[in-house]
Amino acid sequence: MNGAKMWLVLALLSGCLAFLKASVTTTNRSIATIVVKPHKVLGKVNRMIFGNNQLGYQYDAWAYTTPEYADRGAGIWDPERNQPVPEMVRFARDIGMTTARYPGGCGSHLFDWKKAVGPVSERPKQRFGLPEFLKFCEAIGAVPVITVADYFGTPQDAADLVEYLNAPDDGKHPWAKLRAQDGRKEPWKVVWFEFGNETDHGAHKGMEDFGKGEKFTAEEYARRYRQYWQAMKAVDPSVKLGAVLTNDVTPQLSEWTKTVIKLTGDIADFYIHHAYIPHYYRNDGVPDAKTLFRIAFAGPRQLAAYYRKLRQFIRQTTKREIPLAITEFNGHFVQEKPVPYRFSLGCALVVAELLQVFMQPEFNIAHAQYWQFANEYWGMVKGYKPPYTLRPAYWVFWLYRRHFGALLTYC
Repeated sequence: MNGAKMWLVLALLSGCLAFLKASVTTTNRSIATIVVKPHKVLGKVNRMIFGNNQLGYQYDAWAYTTPEYADRGAGIWDPERNQPVPEMVRFARDIGMTTARYPGGCGSHLFDWKKAVGPVSERPKQRFGLPEFLKFCEAIGAVPVITVADYFGTPQDAADLVEYLNAPDDGKHPWAKLRAQDGRKEPWKVVWFEFGNETDHGAHKGMEDFGKGEKFTAEEYARRYRQYWQAMKAVDPSVKLGAVLTNDVTPQLSEWTKTVIKLTGDIADFYIHHAYIPHYYRNDGVPDAKTLFRIAFAGPRQLAAYYRKLRQFIRQTTKREIPLAITEFNGHFVQEKPVPYRFSLGCALVVAELLQVFMQPEFNIAHAQYWQFANEYWGMVKGYKPPYTLRPAYWVFWLYRRHFGALLTYC
């Protein structure tokens, strides 16, 4: 059996685990029976979950910014030729990347989008900006998801962003005129926006020189969300703005999550969750790999239970069916020894099962983005020039793109 076929078997088994009906004989060995019911359709396959994060960090907004991010988008942009890197475009197309998120995680807290547009000659330290990201999305056929800064700017800045992206260049919209000068006469028609990223944790260590060290309460965040929502919708009512929940996978919902839902539930377009499993940070090899991955493989089932509880709370509190967006997720192994598990086949199977959870219609997940596509710490593609390395998580998306049909059936 070749490598691709082996991966397919593992991925399909991973998917079946979501609906496994096992009959176990408790003798010397256990026998599990997997029942496939191809005529029992659960819903359509949601390919919007096969997204990825792209990194466009900004020098004035993130302490860890380097030219690799500000100029090259972690390897997807060629600033010398002013075009997407052809190999990266091919890699993204080959995995069917449907959505792409920008500018990247906590690098968005203080991100000033107005410094990421306009003539490249006037932003020499940000050659991979908003227009370049959107050109990459266009090249690969992906829907953009843009994070609006939570600890920088005003509702008017967010409204100006929507004007830049979506208003007609008709002489009445100065930001749309700038977009046209940036090479795009027609509106980009961006729909998906997030108000912030993991806002509940405030500013990070190392960021004190860039911001005020603010940390909003859930009440403050909800109030600001409503202001931004109103300002952005006034420019284009079709945009959708997401509100940030905490990254829990425990049975209990956090007070932040409950408060934000209560205070925004009448208007929220979607809620944002980040799914990081299993939160393993040790470098001493404890527990051993076999035990560790047994624990990790249970994580997606725990996440599914959390989403059921979250959906129930949203429904009961808001009397609405508000979708979720999982704008960051991966097999969360933050360590290097004995080996970096984040690049292992076991971690790839965790990712495969997370995608299976996101696909279930009962959770009403609009879209999802893996953290992240190229280089940095978790990149599924490594390299700034050939030869590139395609890591195990890449092949999960590659297989899913090729072997999923249009309908999700019971297994």
